[in-house]
Amino acid sequence: MLVCALGSRLAAEDPACGVRIASPDGGWSSQRVVHVRGSVFGGSSRRAFLVTNGSYQVVSVVDGNFDVEQVLSPGENVIQVWAETPAGYRSDAVVVHSTVPPLDVKVTLTWDTDASDVDLWVTDPTGEKCFYEHKETAIGGRLDIDVTDGYGPETFTLPCAVPGNYLIEAHFFGDAGQPQARCRATVALREGTPAEERRSYEFLLTHTGDVARITSLAVGVHR
Repeated sequence: MLVCALGSRLAAEDPACGVRIASPDGGWSSQRVVHVRGSVFGGSSRRAFLVTNGSYQVVSVVDGNFDVEQVLSPGENVIQVWAETPAGYRSDAVVVHSTVPPLDVKVTLTWDTDASDVDLWVTDPTGEKCFYEHKETAIGGRLDIDVTDGYGPETFTLPCAVPGNYLIEAHFFGDAGQPQARCRATVALREGTPAEERRSYEFLLTHTGDVARITSLAVGVHR
């Protein structure tokens, strides 16, 4: 696990080096989407690692600051940011309790290259595709986050699914001169309920215009 790997390399504390999450500041939230903002100080890190409920991604650090959107899960959300400094790895964490309702389907796409654009496409059983040019569908699907400058996350949510197959794809819209992008898609079904199920998929995109078929997912209705 990333946290364990980084934690094993922590050096002696140095107050001149560290990570600070400025927002959210913990507590309760009714927001579906929050900005995770903060700073990495005491070094010249250009990236950090964001870990939300055990799922990690890379985030850009510009002039010592980071700012990335996250879709909260129902209930407790543990948000951590790790970064390498001259004194070793440092981290900060907050816990946010979200009052958002459960979701039948949630898809999160991240990748490992900066300044690049990978698009998440989700086509529902009616044939309607949710993507950056069509962010809301008739059955309630929504592209909550669309990222065009690297790393992600792109996030699709659907509160009430209709039964059938959901085609999940990734499109390498722009590589910004990067040779390839290693991608990870995480699918949560019935998130926030006792029947919650999670699946992860990893794949490689190598050329602008590539479309990867991640999965065709059969979703039933569980009420």
